[in-house]
Amino acid sequence: MEKLKVLNLSHCIGLKSTPNFSAFKNLEMLILVLCICLEEIDPSIKDVKRLVSLNLSGCERLKKLPEELDKLENLEELVVDYIAIKEIPPCIGSLKQLKRLSAGGFSQFAEVYDKLPPIPPSIGKLGELVVLELIGSSIKELPESIGELSKLKFLRLTNSKIERLPSSIGKLQSLQELKADGCFNLEGEIHVDKGGLSSLKTLNLILTKISGLPENLDQLSSLECLHLDKCQDLQSLPKPPLSLSYLALTCRSNELPSLSHLKHLQELYLVECKSLQSIPELPSCIQKLAIFSCPKLERLPKLSDLEFLSNLRLQDCYGLKKLDGLEALKSLRWLCLSRRSEFSCGDDVCVEYGKVDNFHAIRGLENMGSLEVVNISGLQTHSSTGPFKVGSSEEVGC
Repeated sequence: MEKLKVLNLSHCIGLKSTPNFSAFKNLEMLILVLCICLEEIDPSIKDVKRLVSLNLSGCERLKKLPEELDKLENLEELVVDYIAIKEIPPCIGSLKQLKRLSAGGFSQFAEVYDKLPPIPPSIGKLGELVVLELIGSSIKELPESIGELSKLKFLRLTNSKIERLPSSIGKLQSLQELKADGCFNLEGEIHVDKGGLSSLKTLNLILTKISGLPENLDQLSSLECLHLDKCQDLQSLPKPPLSLSYLALTCRSNELPSLSHLKHLQELYLVECKSLQSIPELPSCIQKLAIFSCPKLERLPKLSDLEFLSNLRLQDCYGLKKLDGLEALKSLRWLCLSRRSEFSCGDDVCVEYGKVDNFHAIRGLENMGSLEVVNISGLQTHSSTGPFKVGSSEEVGC
């Protein structure tokens, strides 16, 4: 066994303790995925000095990591998802070569996976760490020492119970992706130090309680995708950076910052912006524009300037009465205009379609030969030129 480099014991459901590893001097990968009866890792794990990857995912009876873990000086990947460990030991900080740490678990399995205490401050010593994944974990906070992870590129907290982000997160200059979507308890504001988060490309805060973004948001010069939809507590959007290509937003403000400078913006989604009254001028490069449930929105920007717009969707925008410039959209292929009216039905809310006059006039559809899909549902529509025909449409819904 001296030459053995990979040992995969996954799904060995009868395995309660690992074998003695003393003879596996050259072992590089140890995979114990879904060994659901595993309760102990033999202390001889310390002798596997060349071990690079250790995967314990799904070992639901494993209640602690071996104390000898800190002897694995070449370990680059540690996966402890969906296991019953009571803590991530402080000795984690001794794994100087660790590049990926994954300690996630779905909180609905509370009796097994929902017991993990905060990440130890010693994690800040992992100078080579690139990926930190706590997806679905019960961890409620991260230590401030996380700001010392100078090589961290991916921080994934999706569906976790995290309640706040440490202020030091704004110092991470190598971070490219921060995902906290579905973290229903996450609240507060995000702050960024001058020059911090300069490599950030994706920020995903969908369905969080975040109330504020950094005022220097426009200084995040690498940011491309900003997911802020369903952020019902977000007060407003600061001026976004020039690099942005995707923006999805829910906020409480009645106005948006200037967006005309976003020369790379291709997709804009406005979702449940209940107070939004108008949309500022948009860059001509935009390709997809979707606006959902913005009841006070009264006017759109000049559509005729959006020469590359191929997809336009407006849903439940009760205040909109006109779509001026629609006929000038020579690239438009997909058009969806829909709304619904709600009325009380005892303790429930019922939805009734097709009885609300939304737009007084939809002009020029008969001249839009580029259209492939037209979906106009739940509206009483009037064409100023009488019944319209769509040249190359594949579907017309009314």
